[in-house]
Amino acid sequence: GKVLALRAHFNVLTWQVLFIGGMILGALTASGRIDWNRVFRPDRPQFAVIAAVALLFFAGCRLWTLHFAVPGPLMERFVAYGNRGEFGPIYLVNFVALAYLVAWLICAGPASASAPVRRLAMLLKGLFTLSFLRLLGRHSLQVYAWHVIMVYLFKAVDHGWGPFGEATKTLIALSGIALLAVPALMRERPVAERFRFRAYARRLYGKHN
Repeated sequence: GKVLALRAHFNVLTWQVLFIGGMILGALTASGRIDWNRVFRPDRPQFAVIAAVALLFFAGCRLWTLHFAVPGPLMERFVAYGNRGEFGPIYLVNFVALAYLVAWLICAGPASASAPVRRLAMLLKGLFTLSFLRLLGRHSLQVYAWHVIMVYLFKAVDHGWGPFGEATKTLIALSGIALLAVPALMRERPVAERFRFRAYARRLYGKHN
């Protein structure tokens, strides 16, 4: 029979820079030590422009290495710096650039002097305020842990019953996105039931008094 094996290299420790960095920024934000409206200002778009240029540069490098011949030593250096499993410098720079650009657009973009920037900022702001994404964000750690289990489950399904056609794979992908809400809903449902019970108890208590 077929043997299911997952041998993709992934250095957990190197990727912790994102998790720990996010926790630090989140704690500083929650304690009121960072005013993001002062960090991301519409009259200072220079760093956002630099971030956009960096993203375009690395995207161009990626396309070039895929479709055109690159000298061996240069290609080896690019592969070494772009090691996803080790979270190479290229991934780190791209992440920081994209995070800064998106954050600037959301915080300062709506007040930008550029009409296209304002439209893009409102689009991003509408996307990130979707109720589904906010639900996932309120329970991000549990959703992250659950998504790891889902990846293995879907891998097992593909191994046992695949390969699937494009339509089936699209349906599986959409189902996976919807299932991300399972741990979030499980955590919020008891809270909602508790409030409903308290409201019922107050109404019942009021009738007897």
